[in-house]
Amino acid sequence: SEIVESSRVSVTNESSDRVESPGFFQTDWVFHGGEMLYVSDDLDENRRQSGSPENLMISLASGRLAGPEHAESLADVLIEPVSLVFAGYVGSFSIVEYVGDDADIQVQPDGDLVHVRARSDLGLMQLWLDPDAGFLPRRLHLVKQGTDRTFGDRTVQDLEIRGRSERWVSGSVDRLEWSADDIDLQRSGEGFYMRSVELDKRMFMTSGAVQTTRSAVTIDEITFSPEFDDDDFRPLLKIPVGTSVSIMGASHLPYEWDGEKVVPRSRQRQAEVAVEAARKRGGSVSGGLRLPWLIGINTALIAAIAAVLWYQRRAA
Repeated sequence: SEIVESSRVSVTNESSDRVESPGFFQTDWVFHGGEMLYVSDDLDENRRQSGSPENLMISLASGRLAGPEHAESLADVLIEPVSLVFAGYVGSFSIVEYVGDDADIQVQPDGDLVHVRARSDLGLMQLWLDPDAGFLPRRLHLVKQGTDRTFGDRTVQDLEIRGRSERWVSGSVDRLEWSADDIDLQRSGEGFYMRSVELDKRMFMTSGAVQTTRSAVTIDEITFSPEFDDDDFRPLLKIPVGTSVSIMGASHLPYEWDGEKVVPRSRQRQAEVAVEAARKRGGSVSGGLRLPWLIGINTALIAAIAAVLWYQRRAA
């Protein structure tokens, strides 16, 4: 029902002295009734929520609200490296897609492993497979740049990142890299599975800044066909009542968090949110000078247009 990731993020700038800004964030993915609730927030050094509402992100993937084409599958939304362990996904695509028919593939032995090098429009994927463990990867390295496809089939050169806080980079992306150098494989019955993975993702910006996200996942226990009740499907992060919720595929719909679930925002709340947003932009919506001034200007313009039309009609 829930997948939680805590990651260490460091930001450096190659054009100056090394600057490291370690931080942590937590992401909750809650699945219930065919819908997926996404909640993410920054954590402080004690792994507690930052308390800054600007860093809290919450959205809902709902075929009921946005149409069935926007219903998220488990493989589409699993976070790295959880997606790598459970579904074989890295960089928004499955490992199988990287070594598909359209890839230029080279295979050669490397000690006890088999080194596979595959180049396609998805990027350059290198795998070190273990023949004694069902040919699962012990190591992997993925590079995407230029016209290589990423999530949503956008190319790397088209990516523009807007960091959600000062510890995240912003701007145009130059290159993306993923690497896992020590994947732990374990036997389960007749087969093997990935028990633990530590995955580094590096985002190289055209400005010279580099953001590294190091994530780790370990499977301690696997339970098949578990039973859940509604209380199991709740985010771990605290969400303030009234927090805006973005509906994936239908961002125009006004929804918010009521303390328990995602609900439509009332007309009164929509007006209150609009007023608060205007104030944050430096405007004045009620009790100030800007709105009456704008209304006066518009009224004068309408009156002038009406006078011109009346004069033209009399002259005709």
